[in-house]
Amino acid sequence: MSQADPSLSISNPHPDKTDAIQKAGLALAGLGLLTFFLAWGNVPIPKALGLAVALGGIIIGTTIYSWRLYKNEPEGIKNNGVMFKSLTSRGVIGWTVGVILTAFYVLLYWFPEYLGYKESGANEGFVALFDPLSQFFKGKPASQWFMYGTLYTLAILSLGIKFLLKYRGNSYQIKRTLVVIAAQLFLAYLIPEILAGLNYNDATNAQGEYLGYYDTDIKNTWPLDYDYFYDWHLDSPPEGPRRLSLTLQLSDKTEYEGGDLEFKEYTLNAEAYEKGSITMFDSYHEHRISPVEKGVRHSLVGWFR
Repeated sequence: MSQADPSLSISNPHPDKTDAIQKAGLALAGLGLLTFFLAWGNVPIPKALGLAVALGGIIIGTTIYSWRLYKNEPEGIKNNGVMFKSLTSRGVIGWTVGVILTAFYVLLYWFPEYLGYKESGANEGFVALFDPLSQFFKGKPASQWFMYGTLYTLAILSLGIKFLLKYRGNSYQIKRTLVVIAAQLFLAYLIPEILAGLNYNDATNAQGEYLGYYDTDIKNTWPLDYDYFYDWHLDSPPEGPRRLSLTLQLSDKTEYEGGDLEFKEYTLNAEAYEKGSITMFDSYHEHRISPVEKGVRHSLVGWFR
């Protein structure tokens, strides 16, 4: 015999299938989001602790909520009621989330200072919360792009776990979701940040700004990216630790096109590009390697103090 719902609330504050553990998961994820908003509002909270609470709360809370949501559901692909949910059917929630995300991207690209990013001086607000993690990876404060990369990876990881639980009976969906999580977590986030940290301060321009030896995002490396080359840089400023740089040409010039060692102050002769030739120069001379247009160029570089 069916029972009538005595509640007259149109907002349904106690939806079906939401038990105490599931609500605890939601509360934990909400605590993580609240920490982000408090940091954005410059509320004085410990950065390392606040970031750990925010990231851990969202990941663990989302996992608990999803586990309780799908544990009693039959295995298989289910999208029941998706056309009737406000978030996925262009309802009020969907429009609200869309406006918020659009505004966030506008701030990220054109007004990062409103997120707390400072080109000179210490970061504030939202971006400052990510300083401890950025310092751990590459020894410098976070940028708005490091913050965004961390948030994007957080979203992929949290939603990935949710879909692993939802589609636990479908091997294709499980493998597909695991590949997406691994690609974002390792190839697009952890490995590039670790590489950037290992190469920090290895190359600078005339103003002493870090340039790096390559595009650190693996998706942007040769042969996927034509601009895979060493842009104009110094191996060391005049007062730096490196005094003399050298390049040993390992490839014959007929094996590739482009890829020339160039200096702003002078031009090398043809013999410098012959296989086995060594070019030595002061490390504070600004130089670059032009884009390799065809073939592969190999060289060996070294420095002397």
